[in-house]
Amino acid sequence: MQGIAERVEELQKNKTNEEDKKQPKCFICMDTGIILYKRITSFGYEAEYAARCTCSAGNQYIYEGRECKDHKSEYRIATIDEVLDKYELAQNNFQQWIAKSREATNHEG
Repeated sequence: MQGIAERVEELQKNKTNEEDKKQPKCFICMDTGIILYKRITSFGYEAEYAARCTCSAGNQYIYEGRECKDHKSEYRIATIDEVLDKYELAQNNFQQWIAKSREATNHEG
């Protein structure tokens, strides 16, 4: 999962100010395809997990270990629907995007 977290961070760093103003196609993942979230493990500590979005950007992260031909495993990347309320997440991301867009517009003029 470390590779996914680094990829999401890289995607977010590579955004320019112009891209920040552009409306994302998906407010669930903000066009990254992956959503990072935290959960308490059975051992009692907080761990970070990744879920893939159900939009087209998330399709590149489909992984179902049971469907592998040669090296089957129990590992998989869950969809956002399985772990979080995607509508609440989209609403929160939309509100943050609106605030950033207004702030960027105010700094220009």
